[in-house]
Amino acid sequence: DDLANNLLKFDLRTGIFIGFMLAMLLYNLFLFLSLKDLQYLYYVNYILWVTIAQIAVLGLFHRFLHENYAIVNYIVPFSGAMSGIASVLFVRSFLSIKDYTRRFGVYLNIIIIADAVAILLLFVDVSLGYKLVNFVAGIGSLFVLYIAFYVRRKGSKVANLFLIAWGIFLSTVIV
Repeated sequence: DDLANNLLKFDLRTGIFIGFMLAMLLYNLFLFLSLKDLQYLYYVNYILWVTIAQIAVLGLFHRFLHENYAIVNYIVPFSGAMSGIASVLFVRSFLSIKDYTRRFGVYLNIIIIADAVAILLLFVDVSLGYKLVNFVAGIGSLFVLYIAFYVRRKGSKVANLFLIAWGIFLSTVIV
C-alpha cells in the first residue's frame, strides 16, 4: 500500500511537471506562429528536448516502452545533446551574440559540433558518448553563463532576465 501511494504521488508530480512543460512549449509555439520570431522556435525546441530528457531520467520511458529497452538507454544522452544544441541556438539568438563579438559565435559552434560528435559516438560507444554529452553540458553551461555576464556588462538588458532564468535552471540541475 505504501509503494502504491508513493507511485501515485510520483506520477502526480511528474504529470504536473510534464503538463507545465507542455504548456510552456505550446505557448511559445503559439508565440512563434503569431510573431514569426525565431527565438520562440529555438526555445520550443529547447523545451522539447529538456522535457524528453527529464521524462527519460524519471524512468517513464522504461515504464512505458519496456519492450524497446535498448532504445530507452539512448534517449537520455541523445536528448541531452539535442537540448544542448537547442540551448546554444536559443542563447545565440536571445542574447544577440553577434552584436557583441563574433568570437563567442565560434565557441558556440564548437559546442554544437561537440554535441553532434557525442550523438554519433552513441552509436559506437554509448558510455563514451554519454560522458561527452555530460562534459559538453558542463563546459557549455558555464560558458553560456560567462557570455550572459559579458553581454550584460556591455549593456544588454535582456541579459539580466536571462541570468536569472539560467541561474535558476543551473541551480535545479546541480541540486
